[in-house]
Amino acid sequence: MKSQIFNKFDAEVTFKSSDGVLFAIHKRNLAQHTGGFPPEETCAGPEAIELSEESETLELLFQFVYPPDNPSLNEVPFTTLLKVAHAAEKYMVYIARSACRMFNLKSSDKEDLKSIVKYAAENSYTDIIDAAASLLVPEPLHSTIFCFTTELQTTWVNLNPLLHSSLSNLSSGFISRAMDSYST
Repeated sequence: MKSQIFNKFDAEVTFKSSDGVLFAIHKRNLAQHTGGFPPEETCAGPEAIELSEESETLELLFQFVYPPDNPSLNEVPFTTLLKVAHAAEKYMVYIARSACRMFNLKSSDKEDLKSIVKYAAENSYTDIIDAAASLLVPEPLHSTIFCFTTELQTTWVNLNPLLHSSLSNLSSGFISRAMDSYST
């Protein structure tokens, strides 16, 4: 099955989603707007390059490879947005990375916040860690510790009692400054 949007006859590269949808993409767009797809010389040939992402994720992601017609993320469900954010990081789709960072805090669900912190920690986005982690301070330590990378877990464990006692004094940037001081 071919993508409804990405089925251009003159596209040089075809990607295949994990659910079997084919995406025909122009090499020049990949070269200009991404840093994580294979170089042009390795994308030659009729075979589709298999990707691990589902078609729903790739449909949104590849729209960022064709500016200025980038998709609006306002109505994208959180779980889909998180998948697109991970794929944007994996394939270094520059505009998508920025767009996903702007929209990744739109959920206030505690489980979503844990996913946001984990995403931010994996990608060293301390501003996002600050914003989301401060909302997780009241949560039990055992339910939040696995949001963080191994490097940040020790800091979170050390800070958590402090954060619980000083929740009312939290200010923007407190968590990342504290993490920096504990990690040195």
